[in-house]
Amino acid sequence: EISRAPLKSVVRAQVSDRILGLVNTLGETTQADLYVDCSRTERALVHGAAAMSWIPAPGLPKFQIAISGIEQNGTPPPWHRLTSGSEGWELEIPSPATQTRIVLASEATREDARAFDAGHLAKPWIENCVALGLAAATLLPIEPVHTKFLCVSINRMISLLPGADCSPRETSEYNHLALTDLVEIHDLCAAYELARHHGRLDLSGVDIGPVHES
Repeated sequence: EISRAPLKSVVRAQVSDRILGLVNTLGETTQADLYVDCSRTERALVHGAAAMSWIPAPGLPKFQIAISGIEQNGTPPPWHRLTSGSEGWELEIPSPATQTRIVLASEATREDARAFDAGHLAKPWIENCVALGLAAATLLPIEPVHTKFLCVSINRMISLLPGADCSPRETSEYNHLALTDLVEIHDLCAAYELARHHGRLDLSGVDIGPVHES
């Protein structure tokens, strides 16, 4: 959302991918020197940029996301729960009222699922817009992996925080270091997926992260 209204369009310069402003459904325009895309797999800000390209992750399947609610009985556990199953990975996120179940199926076809390709952006930082978290890379639902990548990316963005021009020197250095991190993360995720596929990995009931109340 932009100024409490949904994003309608991204205004770019005619000769580059530089963002000039964001327009919401009320017709209001928000302008800034630097834009951060945290829209997860929607990639609302970087989508449409001429320099945007997606690099598939070899060894990782095309996932299907199906989200459903589970009635909560008693006090919810203070953690997320990741289960490795025959269909893929199943992530349960508890809340006081209901427990959200996210099934990431890599093999079975589900009518209620939304599919996406595992991989990452070739350039997480394009002109004056940087994609963070799932907007930059979508791999496996192993929370510590994505959390670490997000924290490292934020710290790196702050350390390289450019002036209003967002010079290519800072953006190129950021992209180079980010892709180096993603190679290591991809290798770890590919090892998890290979072990799960061959029945050599059992994460049933493993608690993968605390629930942070907002």
